[in-house]
Amino acid sequence: MGYLDRIVGSVNPYGQLVRLALYWDSAKIRQREFWTVFRSAGTDLPHRGRINGRAKARVLNPYRHIEASTNDGILILTIQETQVREYMLAEELRYELVHAVKRSTVSQFVLNLENMEFMTSLACVSFIGLKHAVKEKEGRLLLCNMSEFIRRILDAKRLLTRSQQTGSIAFEAVGSLEDAMEACRA
Repeated sequence: MGYLDRIVGSVNPYGQLVRLALYWDSAKIRQREFWTVFRSAGTDLPHRGRINGRAKARVLNPYRHIEASTNDGILILTIQETQVREYMLAEELRYELVHAVKRSTVSQFVLNLENMEFMTSLACVSFIGLKHAVKEKEGRLLLCNMSEFIRRILDAKRLLTRSQQTGSIAFEAVGSLEDAMEACRA
């Protein structure tokens, strides 16, 4: 028996998940697609059992570009993409990040950038959308595991430096995920 390797979904303008592709791969040899209709994108898709009598499905992460997990009351959002160059990818990333924050019950958030190697300024729009969603929940957001290249882009956009007018910083940055977890607990 295998587990789901990845899922890909489409959302209609009403926020409902209307199409979901489940890619099952038990031996990394062949994949099968299963299209299913779900009522809401707000659940973790708790389908466990057999699909067409063949695969045991276990869906825990309904996102395509991020992985969301909770640890000690802190939501850790890990971007799975290595590069964010295109507008559509940046928008999908923004939607997934905001959706994960809005449906969570915690107020501490960590954005883990360990997989990202390259991004254009379009990705900054995704991060700013995430910051607004966190601000609506009156939460705290930390960025961690940034490469030097991504740090330079965020510095160039003045997202990691203190504002001269307000004295606030758009994004708090720490070195590692462990440092971020410790800072959230403090």
